[in-house]
Formats: sequence, structure tokens, C-alpha cells
Amino acid sequence: MLTHGNIWWNNTNSMLTFGAQGSDIVLVVAPLFHIGGLNVNTLLTWQTGGHIVLHRAFDPARFFARSPGPVCKSEEFRAQMDRTQAFGV
Repeated sequence: MLTHGNIWWNNTNSMLTFGAQGSDIVLVVAPLFHIGGLNVNTLLTWQTGGHIVLHRAFDPARFFARSPGPVCKSEEFRAQMDRTQAFGV
């Protein structure tokens, strides 16, 4: 069982390692019952003041349509992103 303190410090270490910022927008497609979906992506982003885009399930076409880069269809979303990270389960 993870304590609140354990999760807090794990996210603090990840924030410093990954350079997480309050301006980050994170697309979450991993299930929230999984530690990667809840802790690594969601709670870390909220801890830094960032924003979450939550998809109910992983759909590759939808993922690439919302991801920055040459395949991104959303200009507004791409303009707000300066790097891409993906975590899949």
C-alpha cells in the first residue's frame, strides 16, 4: 500500500526529473486504476498545476489526432505543446 507521502515524493522526484511544468497538458489514456495512469500522469500533472485531457479508452487514431507533431490535426492543441511523452499500459 502506498502512502500519501510516498506518492507525493515520487511525484516530486518525477517533476524534477521530467521537468514537469504548470503549462503542461497531458493526454491520459491509461486506466486510472493503474499506477501509471493515476500517479505517473494525472497526479503529477495536477501537482505541478498542469492540465489533463482524459480519454475513456485508448484509440490510436484519436491519440495521434490529439498528439503534437506532424500527424496532429488540432492546431490549438499543438500550439500549447512543446514536447511529447506517452505512457501506455
